[in-house]
Amino acid sequence: MFFNKFGFQRLIRYCVIILASGIALTVLTSALYPNIQTFFFVPADLAFEFNFVKAEQASPTERILQKFQVVSRTMFFYGIVGPSPIEAISKKDPFRTIDLKTFDVRENRLASYKGFANIPLILWLLLLGGAVFVFAKNIRSSKHLSMMLALLGTLAFNFLMHMFYGTELFLYTAYWVYALIFFIALALADFAGRIWFESLLTLFVLVLMINNAWFIFVILRGLAPFYAAVP
Repeated sequence: MFFNKFGFQRLIRYCVIILASGIALTVLTSALYPNIQTFFFVPADLAFEFNFVKAEQASPTERILQKFQVVSRTMFFYGIVGPSPIEAISKKDPFRTIDLKTFDVRENRLASYKGFANIPLILWLLLLGGAVFVFAKNIRSSKHLSMMLALLGTLAFNFLMHMFYGTELFLYTAYWVYALIFFIALALADFAGRIWFESLLTLFVLVLMINNAWFIFVILRGLAPFYAAVP
């Protein structure tokens, strides 16, 4: 809305619709699952979210650099190419649980890529880098400029917000992955229909599917002992 036919009244109307819909859906969820759903429009419940704004002992500079690395890898790597998930055991009463994640905030450990996973990662970085290059090259002539700027704005908003909020960032992946994919699609739209380009994309998708299927298998393997213990 900011990059395409901006209007103040239009913006206010949109905000009112989103707020009203959010309140209605939150109340409905609370009715379906009593005593589980908090209310974002209640000050006390909203204050609870500040528990996920992590206060660290490190200096401000170290904290910013650390969070920059975490958010960057989560948004531009993990959301597309699945890494080897971290299996962290939590000693919670009455039983221990296993947490499968891409970032362990307690040990300050990030998920990594091993073996075959490096192939789709390199292909993805080439695709992303190519899209950014083409976008910069055609920024004055692209007919999709307003939409691409809006998608970049979405990515920037999420990046800045999660520099301060959230420890399990994979939970919010759906908020930015679509914007990243659409941006690349629009930036490379002029290559659509070219056999060589579509062949490379097909190869990338197949390699990505194999890697991400393994990512899911690792998660299921980690959960298997816990399901086996259930009567």
